[in-house]
Amino acid sequence: MRKAPFFSRFMAFALDLFIVFMVSTFTLAAIVTGYMIGCGGSFFYSIIDGIGILSTIFFISHATIFIFYFTYLSAGDGSTIGKDIFSIKVKRLDGMDINLSVSFIRCMSYLVSASIFFLGFFMALIFKGRSLHDFIANTLVIEDTL
Repeated sequence: MRKAPFFSRFMAFALDLFIVFMVSTFTLAAIVTGYMIGCGGSFFYSIIDGIGILSTIFFISHATIFIFYFTYLSAGDGSTIGKDIFSIKVKRLDGMDINLSVSFIRCMSYLVSASIFFLGFFMALIFKGRSLHDFIANTLVIEDTL
């Protein structure tokens, strides 16, 4: 098992975040459109009146999309769309595939890794290719050499 280079990890994560952002943007557009149809009022005043509701719904839907994407896609074969493109995958330390619970723990650990200026992510530069969320979930990102 050869550890994935930091650049590949970074680019794969950036691509995954872009995908999540695009899905969330389409979700926001659908939410706003549905809200406008439901209100039947003028566009500007309806948006201003419902900004708190729309923000809450968008935050919940974005968090759900993020958790689903990084948990469900990583479970099993250990790769998301970004990781597939950059030929890397997540494995447990013993070399086995990660399951849904490990994938969920790793996904939730992204919050800890990002909490202080994303230092948890940059730990991969110092600690043999393992970020803080890898230490928490006992995982390792490796090159996918099929």
